[in-house]
Amino acid sequence: MKRFLFTLIFIFSGLELFAQGTGTVEFVQPEISVAESAGDISVSVVRTKSNLLASSVEYIVTRSTATLDQDYLMTTQGTLNWGEGDESPKGINLEILDDAVEEADEEIIIQLLNPSAGTYVGAADTARVIISGDESGQLGFAMEKYITSEFDGSARILVNRREGLLGAVLVDYEVRQLSELDEGEHLGQVTHYRRLPEAFFNQRKVMPGIKAQPFRDFVPESGTLYFWTTKATPRLV
Repeated sequence: MKRFLFTLIFIFSGLELFAQGTGTVEFVQPEISVAESAGDISVSVVRTKSNLLASSVEYIVTRSTATLDQDYLMTTQGTLNWGEGDESPKGINLEILDDAVEEADEEIIIQLLNPSAGTYVGAADTARVIISGDESGQLGFAMEKYITSEFDGSARILVNRREGLLGAVLVDYEVRQLSELDEGEHLGQVTHYRRLPEAFFNQRKVMPGIKAQPFRDFVPESGTLYFWTTKATPRLV
């Protein structure tokens, strides 16, 4: 009789374990380092050891030295859901906001909690998102307009990096005919005005003239300017 009772307990115990096998959930990467310029990122949560029944787990930001709506955007708490047969990772989405303020590294701590019945939280139950405080700065022309004579032969255009001096930066440039570009397509434009030679005009007067033509008035070219790490020395085009 005792042997029969032991067998029943063992069988029902095994059934209970299987019924609770809706998986173990945990972060794929417990520590993530990103730059302020990273933009949109996703922190992945995976479900393993599952019998593929539906399950869920909640998440919440438990601590943050970064400021919400200033350093990053996200829903600071929510629920991740797996449907029946769903084996895909789930993502917690953040948008990292860039600024020109020199600051220390900041971090966002995200915790997994309150799994659904039969689901367990694994060892990697916490994710740490580190936002680098290194600033690459803002690039732009030192002056909006340059005035040169047709007889100058060449013009030196200065490009500055401001409000942030850390990190090496590459920026491409192109010398081309005046055109209208969307703001997102360039960092700025330089317009050259013709100045009449003094031999032909007895006063120093600037004349807008007509649009310069490639190869007739100027030589089109392109290249790359390199700003070294921790250096803010202006670069010449």
